[in-house]
Amino acid sequence: MLAAAIVVALVAACTGAEEDQSPPRAGSLDVRREQRISAATVASDTLSDSASIVGVFPEADGDAIAFTFADPVRGISSGLAIAGRDSAGPALLWPDSVTGVWWSGPHALAFTAARRQGVHAVVDVHSAKATVADDTVQRPPRAAAAPGRDDPAFVRAVKYVDSLHVQPAGQPQGSSLRYEVTSLRVAPDGRLGAFHVIATDSAGRRSNPAWYALDVQTGAVHPIDEIVGPLSEMPERAAGWTGDGRFLYAKRATIWEATVRSVASRPAQQPTP
Repeated sequence: MLAAAIVVALVAACTGAEEDQSPPRAGSLDVRREQRISAATVASDTLSDSASIVGVFPEADGDAIAFTFADPVRGISSGLAIAGRDSAGPALLWPDSVTGVWWSGPHALAFTAARRQGVHAVVDVHSAKATVADDTVQRPPRAAAAPGRDDPAFVRAVKYVDSLHVQPAGQPQGSSLRYEVTSLRVAPDGRLGAFHVIATDSAGRRSNPAWYALDVQTGAVHPIDEIVGPLSEMPERAAGWTGDGRFLYAKRATIWEATVRSVASRPAQQPTP
């Protein structure tokens, strides 16, 4: 009987060790934010208080970020600037009327501008002085298809927002604001996403923009940032992912970087009888 008891104890110990070594399962998300860029000054020009960032185009490695900006007071609708992680401030690439921006290769930026034929390219964005040259051969790539409203990740985002704001099936209860998911951006590796949320009142006015992080595989959600105010202060089009899973987004005249990680948790161990 003593020998049998020892065998049972050893088996239990081995089983416990195997449980401790089991792979953790995803639990929640952790989001860390930091400001990367301020567009208060571009090159040597100081922008007005009405300036805002309207487009964000991060390099795949996240080292450089190109962005378009508007300044109604100065008559600028879409200027193009770029800033590196170690640069003193944004450098101006094109003064206005930029219509398209994309990364055509490693450290190579391309863009189009109204009333100018062809494509303009910055071959090395990390050079001491970025030089813009004409390149009529390159063409902008076809945009990747965004997840549709029937995509499971998008459905999860909608359910989260409806639950958060107590609006079953999208119908607000006791509030004049209806919150809705406007878009979902998925990281290049497909594991993480960021969805944009706005509020609409009975008159159709849109406000209170917010970004939330989403674990596509587990459905875990975590707030990234929000603004109580006009939609233009954090527009959905001014955002993008880097290749290594960092989310860049515009907030007024600044660009913020959110590092999103899944926080794993081990399964709860069963009590020993």
